[in-house]
Amino acid sequence: MIVKEARILILLLLIARPLCAADVISDTMRGKELLFQRDYPAAFEVFKKIELDYPDSPAGFFGQMAAWQIMMYENLDFRFRAEYEEVEQKFEKTVSIMLQNDPTPWNLFVAGSAYGMRGFYYMRDNKWFRALGSAIRGIQLMKRAVWMDPSLIDAKLGTGMYNYWRSVMTKSINFLPFFGDRRQEGIAEVREVIEKGTYSKDLAEANLAFIYGQENNYKMARVIADKFLALYPNNIIFRLFSARLYSWTKDYDKSIEEFKKVMKIDPAMTKCLYYIGVVMTKKPGGILEAENYFNDFLATGPEKDWADAAKKQIKKWE
Repeated sequence: MIVKEARILILLLLIARPLCAADVISDTMRGKELLFQRDYPAAFEVFKKIELDYPDSPAGFFGQMAAWQIMMYENLDFRFRAEYEEVEQKFEKTVSIMLQNDPTPWNLFVAGSAYGMRGFYYMRDNKWFRALGSAIRGIQLMKRAVWMDPSLIDAKLGTGMYNYWRSVMTKSINFLPFFGDRRQEGIAEVREVIEKGTYSKDLAEANLAFIYGQENNYKMARVIADKFLALYPNNIIFRLFSARLYSWTKDYDKSIEEFKKVMKIDPAMTKCLYYIGVVMTKKPGGILEAENYFNDFLATGPEKDWADAAKKQIKKWE
């Protein structure tokens, strides 16, 4: 009888384990959707619940790191640095313990994604070698995940972004180690995730839009930007990208309109005043109006480097 009960218990555990994995995956996907919708309070609630329900998984910390980073990137600052780095420390401890046990391909994939995201954070902070080291760590975990589960096509988003952006960075920054031009290889991997991925199709397509922008393929970048803005009209990152696309293609009125939409979504996004001023300097006959926007921006009390940039623009035209 005891043997029979033990077999039943083992069977239940075997059944329960994939169900738990499915739950953490579906919860993470729900949190990701909330981030796209820019519903940060709800996203934090989901990811903190994942942290509590699945303490062995880095997914909860990854989601919180992503939310803090997105909120900082929207406003092009580091105002949540302390909050982000506190979560990052918890993430690293969790990953360290996870790697000493028997990590699942999913958890390796999530951890690799988080290290890649951390590399972006350091890149924004001009800590290039830390950024590179974090990205390499992320790629190692992604490759391990694929080795364990060759069907995990989504991991190629990490390797694709790494191959593309490291090529761009090492070509433009002389002191970084030589890498070679692997941009096309990276683009192909990102496209493969869009076509065959399970968890990251939308993220891959969003990243491809920024790659198209970098490659001056504004037509394809616009197609993706419009698609995402139709789905997520309050997504500030894509709204800002759309505004820049219009500026790059010399459609200055639409660019200014997009920046103004951003300020309607979030009135705290006063840096849009600076960007409108920059666009006005390119628009024929827009110099005087540009100066007004720069002065309005200065009146908001921006950070010193932003204030200096605005003053430099004004001085240029005096």
